[in-house]
Amino acid sequence: MTTIGFNDPLYILPFDHRGSFQSNMFGWSGTLNSAQTAEIAAAQQIIYHGFKAAESRASRWRRT
Repeated sequence: MTTIGFNDPLYILPFDHRGSFQSNMFGWSGTLNSAQTAEIAAAQQIIYHGFKAAESRASRWRRT
């Protein structure tokens, strides 16, 4: 086993799958216009902020 240099869990959030995200979540295909691109970016930010909130709560839970 390789030592990674820290003892906390390492979380990876893979949500940059633009093709499947745009077609499955929004129903869009082909080249996106700037409004669609902005909408996808906003949705990804919501996902990221949700992940950060969950991770923060998990960190507090682990420390107590």
